[in-house]
Order: sequence, then C-alpha cells, then structure tokens
Amino acid sequence: MLKILLSWLDHHSPVYWVIVAGPTLLLLWRIVSQTGSWTVDPAARPPRNSWKDGLIIFLFLFAW
Repeated sequence: MLKILLSWLDHHSPVYWVIVAGPTLLLLWRIVSQTGSWTVDPAARPPRNSWKDGLIIFLFLFAW
C-alpha cells in the first residue's frame, strides 16, 4: 500500500507540496507565537512544553 501511495505522489508532485505546507506553516506559526509572547514576568508566560508541541513537531517531521 505504501508503494502505491509513493508512486501516486511521484506522479502528482504538487499534491505533496500542499500536504507538506500544512505542518510546516503550523510549526512556523507555533514558533512565532512562542517567541512573540514573552513578557518580563515569568509567571505570565504560557507553559513551554505541551503535547501540542510534540504533535506539531511529529507532523512536521513525518511530512518531510
């Protein structure tokens, strides 16, 4: 089944870039939102590590 999927993606390369764009943009958005929300008060910062971060990185690596 994986061979069929990879063969199909070889013949339809624009679809691959559309699929990969989602996790890439999600990861970039998460990085920008984390760096832009820092304040002087450390208690006001959102928690740095969460399951969402791990999921976003997994999707990014899986897509590429």
